[in-house]
Amino acid sequence: MDCGMAVAQLNLVRFATISAAAMALLLSFYYELSDGVLDISGHVLGRDFLNFYTGGELLASGEWQTLFDGLAYMDVIGESYGDNYPSHNWSYPPSIFIFSRIAVTMPYMLALALWYTCGVISIAFAVRALKLDMIWVALVVFSPAGMLNILAGQNGYFTASLITLAIVYAAQKPKIISATSWAMLTIKPHLGLVALPMLVAQRNFYIIIMGGVCLIPLIGVSIVMWGVEPWYLFFDYTVAQQRLVIENWRGFIYVLVPTGFMQGRMLSFDTGIVYFFHAVYAITAAFLSVRAWPGRKADHRLWLAWFVVSTFIMLPYSFLYDLVVFQVVLALYAAQPEKLFYISKKWSQWLWMLGWLLPILTIPIVFVLKLQVLPLFLLFTLWRLGVAKRSETALQLDAGTASE
Repeated sequence: MDCGMAVAQLNLVRFATISAAAMALLLSFYYELSDGVLDISGHVLGRDFLNFYTGGELLASGEWQTLFDGLAYMDVIGESYGDNYPSHNWSYPPSIFIFSRIAVTMPYMLALALWYTCGVISIAFAVRALKLDMIWVALVVFSPAGMLNILAGQNGYFTASLITLAIVYAAQKPKIISATSWAMLTIKPHLGLVALPMLVAQRNFYIIIMGGVCLIPLIGVSIVMWGVEPWYLFFDYTVAQQRLVIENWRGFIYVLVPTGFMQGRMLSFDTGIVYFFHAVYAITAAFLSVRAWPGRKADHRLWLAWFVVSTFIMLPYSFLYDLVVFQVVLALYAAQPEKLFYISKKWSQWLWMLGWLLPILTIPIVFVLKLQVLPLFLLFTLWRLGVAKRSETALQLDAGTASE
């Protein structure tokens, strides 16, 4: 690493460290203002982890059918936290049942602490696989998206690690780690939207086949223990329920879902027009993705950036806390941000810092300007990756011509 790269990385690491300290301070205030069970907004600490834990309780009592009945499900939550508790819903596939069932073998707060601990360990595995300095474990965990993931009690650490390991080990041994990671990512199947087309285009058929093999026990355990009906209800009820959420819920979901689809909803378009509006984002992303296709000789850093940026533009439904993996991508480019944005080093550093903070800056921007900046930022990044690819190709052609 030359002197310029070292200085650039030092500046951005320092920036990420200050950001992490600020996020940790916000979290400490959040917990200080809670009563040890509920936060100041009336949500239980861990918020969405309550779904994971309640699911386990219903599985343990043999009442898993309640997971597929929204009113009955809220009645169960209301028995513990009051009839006016904010609306929650179960959204996971039955392959996660076994993990929810294990969680309820311990008290809620202990299970939540273990959830966070395992999430941090998973980020450590990802950082190690990428050969980054281990300081990035703390910086990613307390990044803006990481802080939101902690507040929400969500699985952003796990999905970030799974995507990272899947990409890294696709190009090195043991490839079974990549296959297993893709299989495990089916707990949030939409995050793998680009995965299968990418693997087919790469002719990574071994990973596709082994990923399917690894998926069999995940599905099989749920079928052996709870039968086939939960899978039928998942596709019949849960998928429709999630569509209802994205199409009809109002309020804070406008902030939490940074997509072209949600921008269309914020503009008060009819639902059909909203889908068309998002299709413009998705089709543009598809075009830019083809243009920026990394190629066989690209390293895992470029593949990870390409996959993450392409995926989060195309998805109509993703959350700010899912962007932990984008913070991992930025960590990869902290030494050379110009390799990601393909503009001057100075402007690349500014864009890097903006990208690092965007998961949290999105909240006031949406409230004040009614604008989803994040998908636009990702589109810009994907465009610049394409510009870099075309410039590299031109240089290679020039070099080949000169040698003749």
